[in-house]
Order: sequence, then C-alpha cells, then structure tokens
Amino acid sequence: MKRLAAFVALPIILSLVGPAAHAQQGLDVVVEFIAGSNLYINAGTESGISADDTLLVYTEANGVLLGEIVVVSATRERAVVAFAGSPFQATRGKGLYVVPKHAFVAPPPQPVAPAERQRLRRSSEAGMQISGRLSLDVNALQTWSTAPEIGSTERTFTTPTARLRATLTHLPGDLRLQVNMRASSRYSSGLVQPDQSFRVYQASLARDWKGVQFQLGRFYNRYETYSGYWDGMLLHFGGDGIGIGSAVGFQPATSNQRFSDQLPKYTVFVNAGHRGRSVRYATDLSFHEIRPRNGLRNHMYAGWSQRLQVGGFQLSQNIQVDRDETTRKWVVTQLLARSAIPLGRWVSLQVRYALRQPYSMTLLDNLITTRRDQGSVGLRVWLGNGSLGADATVNQVRDESRSYTYAGSFSFPNTAILGLGFSSSISYWVLEDRKAVYLSGALSRTFGRVHLQASYYRYQTDGITTVLAHTGDLSLTFPLTKRLYSSLQGRIQRGENLESNFLFGGFWLNF
Repeated sequence: MKRLAAFVALPIILSLVGPAAHAQQGLDVVVEFIAGSNLYINAGTESGISADDTLLVYTEANGVLLGEIVVVSATRERAVVAFAGSPFQATRGKGLYVVPKHAFVAPPPQPVAPAERQRLRRSSEAGMQISGRLSLDVNALQTWSTAPEIGSTERTFTTPTARLRATLTHLPGDLRLQVNMRASSRYSSGLVQPDQSFRVYQASLARDWKGVQFQLGRFYNRYETYSGYWDGMLLHFGGDGIGIGSAVGFQPATSNQRFSDQLPKYTVFVNAGHRGRSVRYATDLSFHEIRPRNGLRNHMYAGWSQRLQVGGFQLSQNIQVDRDETTRKWVVTQLLARSAIPLGRWVSLQVRYALRQPYSMTLLDNLITTRRDQGSVGLRVWLGNGSLGADATVNQVRDESRSYTYAGSFSFPNTAILGLGFSSSISYWVLEDRKAVYLSGALSRTFGRVHLQASYYRYQTDGITTVLAHTGDLSLTFPLTKRLYSSLQGRIQRGENLESNFLFGGFWLNF
C-alpha cells in the first residue's frame, strides 16, 4: 500500500510548484493534466477563476493570443477548463498566461450610428439566441497491481460523461439563462451498480439594466472571491468600475452539489476597478455569514482581494479572516500574496506566499484546522516564442519538518525544426530523507486545425519505499466539421508493482 500511495502523492508533489501569478488582468498557470479536450490548471477560485468564466489564453504576458478556454469547474486551487473554440497546443507542464474576459472594464459607450442602431434592433427582435458547447466523451482505465501486501489485483474503470454549457439570450423580459452541468456514470469491476453523478455548476436567470445586475438560481458570484456557489439571488449596483451588492440564499450540499436548505447564507460586498493605459487596479471587499439549520455553529468571515499592475510590475493579495466561535476571536485563515517584478524586458522575478488554516464548521472545538505555509521564488525568461522558468518552493505544516521543491521548465511551441513544438519540465521534492523526482517531455506538431502530441513522464520516489514509473502519452485532436471537434488519447504507465492503460475518446460541439 505504501507503494500505491506513492503514486497518489504525485499530484501533491506537483501542487507544490505553485503558479507564479500576474495581477488583475492576467495570471500565469501551468497545465497539470490533459484528458481529451479538458485541461487541468493549477489555479482556482482563490485566483479569481470561477466556473463558466471565459479566459483568453496567451503564450505569455503581452504574447501571442492562442485562443479561449471556458472554466468547467473550479476548486480553491484547481480548475478544469475546456477549449471554447479551435483547440491550440497545450502540453502537460506547459505554462500559459490567461486573462478573464470580465477583467476588462468596458470603455465609455460610443454614439451608435443610425444604420448600426437598426441592425442592433433587428438582432434584438430576431428572438431567442443560444450559444455554448456540448461534449460527449468516454474514458477507460485498466490497472494491474502486484504489490506483495495486497496480492495480484486487476481492475477496470469506464466513465462516459456528457457536459453542457449554454447561454440563452433575448428571453422574455430581456432575461439571460446560463447553464453549466455535467452527467457521468462510472462503471468499475469492483462495483455491482454504476456510480452515477449529475452536477449542476450553474443554472441561473440574469438581467442587466441601467447599472443594475440581477441573478437568480445557481451561480457563482463573480464580483467577490470568497462566497463560492449559491442557490439564491444576487443584486449588484454599478459595474466593474465601482459597485456594491448583496446575495442571499443557500449553500449547495458539499458532497454532491445538490440543493440543500441546511446552510442558509448571505453576503454583502463592494468592488472597484480602474483600467488605464499603464495602471490597472481591482479590489473587492466582502462580509459573509452562514447560519446552519443542522445544529452547527454560525460561521462569519470576511475577505479582501486586490490586484495591481503598473507597467510590468504586478502585485495581488487575497486575505480571509474567520470568527472562531469558540474563542470569539477573528483569525486569518487564508493569506495569498503574489508579485511579478520585471528585471528587464525578457526576465521576470516571481514571488509567492500562501498561508492556509481552513475553518471547519463540523468540528465541536478547534474550528481552525492545521496551519500550512508555503513560499516560492522563481524566474521566468522569454526567448522569442518560447520561455524558460525555474523556481524553488518551501512548505511548512505546523511544527512538522519543512519540505522543499525545486523545479525548472522550458516551452517552445513552434520551432524552425519541421514546425515541431518542444516542452519539458522537471521537479525535485525532498522531505528529510524522502525525495521524489518528476520529469516530463513533450513533442508536438500542428497541421492546420489538427494537433498531434506525444509525451513522456518519469516519476521516482525514494525514502520509505522506492517507486519508479514510466508513462507514455499520445493524443490527437482534429475537426470533423467547422464547429465539431474530436479528440483521441492513449496512455500507458509501467512501474514496479503497478501498471495501467488509459484510453479516451470524445467530441465537442460549439454552437
């Protein structure tokens, strides 16, 4: 089991290499995993990314626009994203620069010419319009374990999944309907009945008029960073420049995201922003209270975020304070500070610090849980259409020993060598006498709208036990029609006492 646990530890090792983030208008992220048309990136709600956001993707800050992605789901530190249009090159371990579309403050309205006014009127009178994306895919996993502790074991898993993200506009009353949902059924050789799951990330009606924004249903509050998902109502006055608002409703059940009336909550918030030619700033301040009906204590907390960009210098900060109902004191439960400091035209110093000691509503005492501190410093160098990066990270869990991670990477998506793209990354983690090394390399080629990629990964741990695993991955993404795309992927993993084969096939339709 120790050997098996070492494989499970791989995502934890990778998470120690935190993103070197930019401020309000942009964020550096790393692709941690690829499953067909879905990418897993190491940034989530604490970075201002929420489900159903549309992100512009660049090779780097002020770099080439690659395309757009849509956030399918997001946790505090991770997000699953999907291509919003034509797919672009993305490899595991690759660094990207993403910009939320809503981060841009709209310019003052310009006078509309009579001809354009007539065209807009005809478009409005044309009736309901729908846009979005539908995807269907299936993945299959076969594993073999020959660990002496558990004996020879073979298992198979098959998971078909359907996802729908859609926006309907020009509904009666000028309403807008937004939905984002996923349904899957997981079959396993160890299960008698399939494990079925249906998740609704968003299903809300919204309307904007004369500086007032109204939203009803299930949604994620994009005006502040701390309240998470809602089943309720939101009212916001103002815009991205300056605004004030409130939301009331219920928190969905944590286990399955279904509606639950056990956790009623409310929040009040203010937001402000400025987008000039050389200075950009955004901030949000919010107060929240959850009043459980199941005998748990009330939970009060507040959050403040701000993001500043002055030329090439960028700074962002998130802080959350919770009231400990057992001591009646306010405690910092989350602090995240990040900065990008230009050291020249092509070099940037990136610094990050994070403190987390989450509040737990379900505990009878000691509501503030284990404290974790993480700090990192790194350099990013841009060379033509590619980049190099290196960073060092230290982690501290309360009074336990510190762990260290050292990482480096490079990415050149399009070179003069037959148009091939090259990328690679390596990370070394050490905790006392335990250590792990992760190495990846990828070779890719784009032929018009067809993308082919081959990747190799090597993972080794030494310490309590020694594990060595090799993984090969081959993926192909291609269009079937102008709006219909398909993706195929195969992966083989071979290692001591554990082997696996993985297949993925799916398609998605943009409409």
